[in-house]
Formats: sequence, C-alpha cells, structure tokens
Amino acid sequence: MNERTIAVNVRHLIPNKMEGIGWFSYQIMKRITQKNPDIHFYFLFDRNFDTQFIFSDNITPIILSPPARHPVLIYYWNEWEVPNFLNKIQPNVYLSLDGFISKRAKYKQYAVVHDLNFLVYPQYLTWSVRKLYHYFFTQHIHHANRIGTVSEFSKSEIMKYFHIPESKIDVVFSASNLKLRTITSEEQNTIKTKYAQSCNYFLYVSSIHPRKNVTGIIKAFDKYKSLVNTNDKLLIVGRFFWGKEEIMNVVQSSKHKDDIIFTGRLDDNESMLLMKFAKALLLVSFYEGFGVPVIESMQLGTPVITSNTTALNEISGDAAIKVNPENTDEIANAMKIIHEHPELVKQLINKGLQQAEKFSWDISANLLWNGVQKLLSANN
Repeated sequence: MNERTIAVNVRHLIPNKMEGIGWFSYQIMKRITQKNPDIHFYFLFDRNFDTQFIFSDNITPIILSPPARHPVLIYYWNEWEVPNFLNKIQPNVYLSLDGFISKRAKYKQYAVVHDLNFLVYPQYLTWSVRKLYHYFFTQHIHHANRIGTVSEFSKSEIMKYFHIPESKIDVVFSASNLKLRTITSEEQNTIKTKYAQSCNYFLYVSSIHPRKNVTGIIKAFDKYKSLVNTNDKLLIVGRFFWGKEEIMNVVQSSKHKDDIIFTGRLDDNESMLLMKFAKALLLVSFYEGFGVPVIESMQLGTPVITSNTTALNEISGDAAIKVNPENTDEIANAMKIIHEHPELVKQLINKGLQQAEKFSWDISANLLWNGVQKLLSANN
C-alpha cells in the first residue's frame, strides 16, 4: 500500500476518567494526527469511544473487544485482538501509548513506558497484575523497535532494568493539562469555603496509593500543626487505588484529623482552582516517572514541596523545596518554611513559572513523532 498507516493503542482515552496515560494519549495524538494529514491513523479502542477523541479526518476508530480492564482480558486484547487486526491493515508502525506491545505482532512497534513502579513496588499490585506486567515488560519489551518515556529518570530506569540501548529510547516529557483562564477572587472565596472551611490549606493532588507517600504527608502535616499555631487544612484530592485502610488508620490517629479533608476525585476546573489557591502543593512520592501536578502548580503560581528523588527531582529543577520523602520532619519543616517566609514563597513562584515553561505538549508531540519517523524511514 502506498499510504502510510499507523495503528495506535488509545484504550486509555475514556471521557471523564482519564488519568496520566489518558491525558498523555490525548495531548500527544491530537497534535500528531492534525499535523500529519498525509498519514492514516487507526485508533484502537477497547470499548465505545467518544467522538471528541477523533481529532481529524485521517483517523479511523476501531473497537477491539472485549473491554480490556482485567489482567486476563488485557493479555488477550494485546496478544490476540491487536495482532489479528494489525494483520488486516498491515501498518507501517504500531504505537502503544501504555507500553503494552504485542509479541505476536510482526510489525514495527513503538512503546511508551511511563514508569517502572511495578518493578520497584510490586507489593502494591495484585498477583495477576504483577504477572501481567512481568509478561509484557520484563519478558518482551525488547520486541519494541523504539521506546519513548517521560523523563530522563525513567530512561535511566529502563536502561537499568531492561538493558535497552540508550540509542533506542526517546525522552518525551509530559506537560500540563490545565485549561488556563482568568480566575476571580470570588472563585477563590467560593472554592475555599466549599472544601477548606474558608481556611488556608496545603494540597495533595494525585491518585491515592502507597508509593505516593500520602501517609507521610499526613504525619508531616500533624508535625507541622504542632510547630505552628494555624488553622491550616490539608486537602487530599484524588481517588483511592490501594492502601485505603492504612491511610485512614493514620488519619484517625492524627491529633489534627478534623483538619484533614479528602475530596475524592474532582473535575478539572475545581482541581485547578484548589491548586491555584493552595499555600503549596505537596507531592513527595517515593517513586514517580514524571509528576504532572508539579508542573501544573508551578504554571498557576503555586509553590511546590516535592521529593529530592526520582523524576520529581529532575522536573522541579531549582523551583521547589525538595525533601527526603522518607523523612516526615523534613516535609513538616518545608511546610513551616512556606508558612513563615513570604519572600521565599515569591521566589519559588517566580522560578516555578519559568520552570513550567520548559514543558510543552507541542514540544513533546514533536519529540515522539521524531521517534516514530525513525521507524517509518527504516528499511527493515
């Protein structure tokens, strides 16, 4: 066939339920498909799709059943449904945005691997999910012709654990998903009244999972409240993925449990407003492949307290207060610094605005497309 075709795994494009991989897929593929009208893209969904994800006329949406949400079905979808369809269209490249390539597919494959937390923290996964990741990554990520990942840190991890040559890995940073707009003082009062009892607050925004160190944040907040006479709250925004019982036990043992507020998962607008008016964002994870909330907070002019390890150390540059995520005293002291040093806060805000400008979906889409083009132009 003369027309070049690319099949793309976009099963994380789910309206109103998108997490990190979903947003990455949305932002990257919207730009790539619209900028390359001469290439035909097949978007592979595992359920009914929303037309908002069909970004341009050169996209053909395909539903491959069954919905791949259970480990067994994810295996079946990737190892049978995907290669069977690829054999029908014979694409030039198969692009998998969640890293799950197909060992049975006989076409050039580009895998985007976002992080390796399943190797570093396997105890936080069910047995079946561990087996799934072991099969698709540990056993046959080597079948990918090229790999993209979201930070230099993740690139180093892929080289370390999988012994992939550096020349085969592209760093394609994530970026902010915020829909920036003018925000009024009235909205500030409304959002603080609704979620923080009209008080100032520190903010955590992400999925709630043990590797995110939410228990460490709660313990540090307890220590901060004992150091400073304040009515500050701690807002935790996100949905529970793992370890809810342990986290709630820590909350119940806190002297300041009435000041700890779980909002659940919020829509994009309310999350943005809470981020905008927080005293600081707290993202002190044990392990992150990127850490989008750090960039979003900086973009909004909100100071950031983050880990001095993994990708968080890399993406925050010199624009955040960095702490050892294992040390709750350090986290508490960072909160105290934010509370007591307004001039330092101004410096962090200014540096953060500059740091956030380094990350752009336009740049990232170009970087990923450059990697894909290397496969399109290769002779074998």
